[in-house]
Amino acid sequence: MAKARSRPGARNRKIVIDGGDRVYVDLDDVLAETARTLLGVLERDFGKKVLFDDVRHFDLGRSLGLEPDELAEFMNRIHQPDVLLALPPVEGAFPVLETWIRAGCEVCIVTGRPSSTQGPTREWLERHAVPHSGVLFVDKYSRQSAARGASVALSLDELSAMPFALAIDDAPTMLSFLLERMTASVIIRDRPWNRTDVRVPRDARDRVLRCAGWAEIAVSVKARTCPRTRRTAPAAPRSSRPAPSREGAPGAS
Repeated sequence: MAKARSRPGARNRKIVIDGGDRVYVDLDDVLAETARTLLGVLERDFGKKVLFDDVRHFDLGRSLGLEPDELAEFMNRIHQPDVLLALPPVEGAFPVLETWIRAGCEVCIVTGRPSSTQGPTREWLERHAVPHSGVLFVDKYSRQSAARGASVALSLDELSAMPFALAIDDAPTMLSFLLERMTASVIIRDRPWNRTDVRVPRDARDRVLRCAGWAEIAVSVKARTCPRTRRTAPAAPRSSRPAPSREGAPGAS
C-alpha cells in the first residue's frame, strides 16, 4: 500500500469524463476556503495561533492543540451559520464546474458537514452561484448521531453504491475510502494534512492525481460532450437546487 505523497502524473496524464457522468466534489477546502477561515476563528475566539502549513493532520484536536472539551466547543463554533456563510470561495473552481455541467456531467457536491448545517450550506451555494446539480450530505467521519439528524445523511456504504466517474476531495480518510471502495478517478486537492496519510492501493495508482488547485484540475480533466447529451446538456445552474431524496451536504468538510 503506497502513500500519496508525491504528485503522480499530474502534469502528464488526463482524466476524461463524458456527458452523463457523475462527478463528486467535496465542499470544504475544495470549493470553500475553510481551513484558513477556521484558523482565524481559532485565534480570535480561542486565543491560539496556528499557521496554515502547520495543519499537518486532519484530526483538528491534534493539529490545533485542542483538548477534547475545547475541540467540542470549537467544532460547535465553526458550524454556526455566521462562520459557514463567511467562507470565501476557492479561486478558479466555479468556471470549471460550469464547463463540466455544460458538457452534460452531473456535478454533485458531497459534504461531511453535519446535516444540521443544510440551511447555511445551501445559502452559501446560492449566494455564490455555485454551478452544481445537487448536494449530498454524507456521514463521512461517523460523527453524526440520530439525535443530530443523521437520518438525512447518507452512510458510506450508500455512497459507495453510487456511480461516480470522478471524485475530488482533500480529507485523507475519504480519499483512502474512494480509492479502496470505489472505482472513480480521484483527484487529491493538495493540502498540508493529506501529504502523508492517504493510502493508495497498488491497483488504484493509475486513477489518482494530486493537484495544487483548480487551474491544475482544469487542465488535468477533459470533459467530452457525448452525442446522447449534446443537445440536452443543461446550462450550468446558478443557484442551489432542492436535493433528490436524502440528498442535499469536519470540522467542516
